[in-house]
Amino acid sequence: MSTVITERDGLQNIRSLCPGAPQKEKLERKMANILRINDFLPSKFCGMQGQDPKSHFLSFHDYANVHGLDPDNLDQLIIRFKHTLEGPTRLWVEGKNFENINDLQTSFMRYFSGIHSREANARNFCSLENKQGVSIEDYASKICNAAEQLGSAEQLGYSDDLIRDQFLRGLPGTLQVQLSLTGAQNLGQLTEFAQKYMDLTNFGSVSWGDQACAASSAQGQIHSLSE
Repeated sequence: MSTVITERDGLQNIRSLCPGAPQKEKLERKMANILRINDFLPSKFCGMQGQDPKSHFLSFHDYANVHGLDPDNLDQLIIRFKHTLEGPTRLWVEGKNFENINDLQTSFMRYFSGIHSREANARNFCSLENKQGVSIEDYASKICNAAEQLGSAEQLGYSDDLIRDQFLRGLPGTLQVQLSLTGAQNLGQLTEFAQKYMDLTNFGSVSWGDQACAASSAQGQIHSLSE
């Protein structure tokens, strides 16, 4: 039976045969010099669910050690680290400044350890709608709290406009139309007008026919508030 000996196995065998530390280090440096850049390179990390950023960086540590990379040469380490990334994760590292390899590791693990929870928060934000029996004020508060879970607008693009749009999307169609006629733009005004409309029409607790009559009356009062 033939045995396939990998370069890693060869390196371990060399280490076991070295009687002294200086000789061992010399041979390790020699081994590092003959390795190609992609030898022992960790699998590509793209931030998909199921990928562990901690395990990935530990694999990169092993790669750096085998290749004899200088831990103080941060520029070289970042260049090599980029070879282990693809897709949006490759873009993440661009333009960022790190103090040292530990700073890179901490930033990488902190960001990508929480990325899946942020995705879940984003799905929750986009699925919010006003439920029957819930006041408009409480609904608006849920929208704002869900947006806060997603981080700052500068980081993720959840601007006041997107928060307002999600607030409107979660309302009944009839109410969306009435609010669009008021010309209100900020969430505070929309919440006030929407709650007033719900109170005047007893929205959701009367028949559609009665609701239409009440809505006609409420529309004039709502418009007078917006003037």
